[in-house]
Amino acid sequence: MDSRYANSIRTLLDRLVPPRLRHDALHLHMARRLVAFHLAMFFWVPVFGFVNLALDAPLSALILVGGGVGVFVSFATFWWTQSPAICGNVVGFSAWALYSALAAVNGGIHAPVLIWYASIPVLTLLMCGPKPALYWTVACALTVVVFFIAAISDYSVFDELTAAARQWLSLAAVLGLLLCIYTLVWLLNTMDLRTQRALREINQLLEVQASTDGLTGFANRRCFDEVFTSEWKRHDRALLPLSVAMLDIDFFKQFNDARGHIEGDLCLKAVADELRKGVRRPSDFLARYGGEEFVILLPNTSEVDAARLLEQIRGSVKMLRIPHPDSAISSYVTISIGVASAIPSQCGSRLDLLHEADSALYRAKTQGRDQTVLAGDFCVATV
Repeated sequence: MDSRYANSIRTLLDRLVPPRLRHDALHLHMARRLVAFHLAMFFWVPVFGFVNLALDAPLSALILVGGGVGVFVSFATFWWTQSPAICGNVVGFSAWALYSALAAVNGGIHAPVLIWYASIPVLTLLMCGPKPALYWTVACALTVVVFFIAAISDYSVFDELTAAARQWLSLAAVLGLLLCIYTLVWLLNTMDLRTQRALREINQLLEVQASTDGLTGFANRRCFDEVFTSEWKRHDRALLPLSVAMLDIDFFKQFNDARGHIEGDLCLKAVADELRKGVRRPSDFLARYGGEEFVILLPNTSEVDAARLLEQIRGSVKMLRIPHPDSAISSYVTISIGVASAIPSQCGSRLDLLHEADSALYRAKTQGRDQTVLAGDFCVATV
């Protein structure tokens, strides 16, 4: 179905759903099914009423008129109670009463409408759930048994249908039930596909939320650990240098205390934007390590090349000229950087490399901040 028509139908159904249920995600789908069923009945009941009149079965046509009234009552109940479950049971009762009345005047166990009892459990399953569907299955089965007992007991059952009319209605009943089954299968399949798509979207969203820092949009520490492990193994196999840089905003606590957390968040975003601009290769990886601390993973990059890149980033952050009157070293926000590089096969673990980068950052802070310090003596990769 064209998406425009599908959206138009959904919009129509939503307008007929009681207002409270439009914002209730738990019951909205069931409410749409109820509205769709009632719209179908508003069409189906008059059509079959005219068919029975054409087949010279006025009593059956009158019963169908009563069934139409029952549909209106059911829809009114839906708006009054705003409960899909209650309305679904009213629909089940209305359908049972309609089919039973038609069967009573169309030959009992031989009535063409008898096959439609199978639709009642299906309707209540879709609208109310499995437990009411079980109850209505039992009720319909018992009704059929009653008609069967009446037939074998030679009980006289009224029948206003002619042989030709019975054949036509039997054909219509079978075709209608097949159409109902096809529609049900299509509906359930569509619902299943939509549910799967919704679950995939939710899982993807949760995965992104679980691995992304909400403030900067960078990967979080958990995601960094996963990527770092993968890159370490890859560089170990390929004998390539892997560089890690840890960055810290100088005197950020004082900045937060003086200017407030909102300004602090804006500062973090501005620094993150400069990091994003400075790290251009698709393979490079940025993450917020915690608080005002960031980490950069630079695959296939020597310590010297990494330091050159990070010095450019340090200068660009300083050029932002974000006022920082409480800094002990500058009137503007600055960053300190520690860099370490190694060929994994020639050194210890990835945690050792991260520790060396952190130690280099610590030296940058103790040596005056606003500078980039290399680990230097940790398996330096110079290729």
